[in-house]
Amino acid sequence: EENHLQQVTDIEPLSKLLEKILEEHPLVESQIGTGERKPVGFLVGQVMKKTDGRANPTIVHKLIESLYVERALLNSNQKS
Repeated sequence: EENHLQQVTDIEPLSKLLEKILEEHPLVESQIGTGERKPVGFLVGQVMKKTDGRANPTIVHKLIESLYVERALLNSNQKS
């Protein structure tokens, strides 16, 4: 019972979940690729929904921000 209330703070499963959500929503993936900020709230909401509200929102936000940085670097490398 107590285990169901425990907050999810482990980066690896949250990161994998985020990647799965992006696979399910290719439009969001492309929006991130262009640097559009609108998907941030959507992604946080999806992670919270899929973890029954147990994901640590600070960690989720940091993972999403790192996704933006990663995609921006990929895009700049593809242009050069």
